[in-house]
Amino acid sequence: MTSIQPPKKDNKPRQQHWVPSVYLKHFATTDTFATQDPKVWVWDKTTKRLRGGPARVDTICSKRFLYTPRLLDGTRDWSMEDDLGITETRAGDVWPMLTGTDTALADPEIRSFVAHFVALMQLRNVWVFDKMHAAV
Repeated sequence: MTSIQPPKKDNKPRQQHWVPSVYLKHFATTDTFATQDPKVWVWDKTTKRLRGGPARVDTICSKRFLYTPRLLDGTRDWSMEDDLGITETRAGDVWPMLTGTDTALADPEIRSFVAHFVALMQLRNVWVFDKMHAAV
């Protein structure tokens, strides 16, 4: 697999997902799956029912500047978001190989990447980030 560079500074995402959008897109409705604006049905755990209609993937499971805390000088530290962006870009390439078959996992490099991705998913929990930011 090829090395992937982080996004340019002027193209940094402000809305940052704790569930990667590359993963969420695979749950898109049939009519929006292959579009630039995939939508998914969302279960609202507070009201215990589906939301009124499908929501755009870029608006769910995310929070502004989740992984980019402000530094003392007022700028943001983009290092975590950059690292996650590289992993998610690679996941976008690997994910289609994994759906419907497990033959891709025979490749040690893909198997290692999937283990890394799953470990990151375990750590990406908005509750943990909220507690961390509250303690600072």
